Amino acid sequence: MKVTATVDLKKQTMSSLSAMRKHNEHDPNIKHKNMQIYFEDTELNKHYDLLDLNDTLEKVYGGLIEERNARTEEQFKNGKYSFNQYQERKTDLKKWLDNNGKPKTAFTTWVVTFGNAESNLKILDNLGVKYELRKVKSEHGFIERPFVLGDDRQKWAKFWQTIYLSYARGFNRGDFGFKITAVDVHLDEGGAPHAHFESVNCGKTAKGKASYNLNSAIKKSLIGFNSKVSSDTRVNLQTFRDVVDITLVQRVSKQAIIDYGVNLNLVMYRKKSKHKGLDMEEYKQRQASLAEIRRNQKIIDSQKSELKEIEEQASRLKAENERLSAENQKMINNTKHVENTLRAVLSDENIIPKEDEPVYYFDGLKPPVFLGSVREFIEMSKEKFYKYISKENERYNNTDYGNDIKKFTLAAVDRLDQWKKELLGYCENLHDKVLSGVGSVKALFINPSEFDFRVERIFSDYVTHDSRKLENLRNFDPVQEGKNVAAHYIQQERGKQIR
Repeated sequence: MKVTATVDLKKQTMSSLSAMRKHNEHDPNIKHKNMQIYFEDTELNKHYDLLDLNDTLEKVYGGLIEERNARTEEQFKNGKYSFNQYQERKTDLKKWLDNNGKPKTAFTTWVVTFGNAESNLKILDNLGVKYELRKVKSEHGFIERPFVLGDDRQKWAKFWQTIYLSYARGFNRGDFGFKITAVDVHLDEGGAPHAHFESVNCGKTAKGKASYNLNSAIKKSLIGFNSKVSSDTRVNLQTFRDVVDITLVQRVSKQAIIDYGVNLNLVMYRKKSKHKGLDMEEYKQRQASLAEIRRNQKIIDSQKSELKEIEEQASRLKAENERLSAENQKMINNTKHVENTLRAVLSDENIIPKEDEPVYYFDGLKPPVFLGSVREFIEMSKEKFYKYISKENERYNNTDYGNDIKKFTLAAVDRLDQWKKELLGYCENLHDKVLSGVGSVKALFINPSEFDFRVERIFSDYVTHDSRKLENLRNFDPVQEGKNVAAHYIQQERGKQIR
């Protein structure tokens, strides 16, 4: 018959060990976390104290504590510690286990289980144990579990008590990494009869000193089993379980022959386990944590996707905002230029600053191109200047002026820096800054054919002290007037241009 056997280990402190002991009592007056306790069979449970806990702790760790105290006393005698420091550093078992409020996990509880509910029924049948199936409520709904009848009850209980007790005593007789101090055999839970062990860890450090570490205890046990020890603690745990599980199967087979005279022909097989030596409570907690992590990861992924969309939308809005800001600034600059021009024209006492006077590009072939104010032209890049003056050049490609226009356009770009310097000098010429009693605006014509610029006063007919001109000034458009004068200028100067 194929059967399973498992040993699950869990680290404990002195406090948690006491709590586990209380849980293992299966007191019907206490609400237990495990709802699969059937109190009609609790009478079959048995508790055994194999070793005195305090004596065992003294035997395992007493030497270590004495050695530490001796070293502390020696340092006190040498003056390294004050008396108060000496008293504080002296320790005993209780103080050492408490570890300044961070209790040492010097204990291990075992859950030792042979078979399962299905194999348990087969063993009952093969051993000829009388029982009946009773319908009971479990955490998974209603199930049927065996209730052993009559005189077979105590014999059945004694069978499992003997198996688990001899199994535990086998560890105590050998030089292994655990001393099992107490055993609880339970037959009143769902599944198969099983046992809970309480043990003190008896591991060794690399220097041979006592160690409370569970991995050290497992390693020492493997040495006692003459089994291979690995540097990987997970491999050591699996090897430990392989050894102790097969030992449990052998003990069940032997005890069945002794008590019932039946050879069960047990063959152990290992189910694929996802929890690798964890006890069931740890396994459930870990699975719940993993599920929570997966849920959180889905939320995070969703939030990342939403954040990416928001960032992309923000980037688009930022680009659109920058475009609108640039257009707005351009409109503001143009408005300021017109306002400054009108303010100068409509004032009898002030003139427009030379920096705000309009600049036109005129090659004598195409209509004049308005380039903005002197200030704007001085700050203009070559790329922007070329873009302005090359507009509509294509329409002249097949005319007599096509080559000249191209030549003038390139010449104008090359001449740009020199014109900027000349305009700066023009602006700094203070003697013409103010004309008493006359407001004036000049149009500056940049002419690449002559490689210079000309200054023409274009508003002299409009700007006087004569109040009768006020109505005309209110409707004055300096840009349009500049274009009108430029057109007249073309007619006068066309014959002088290079053809």
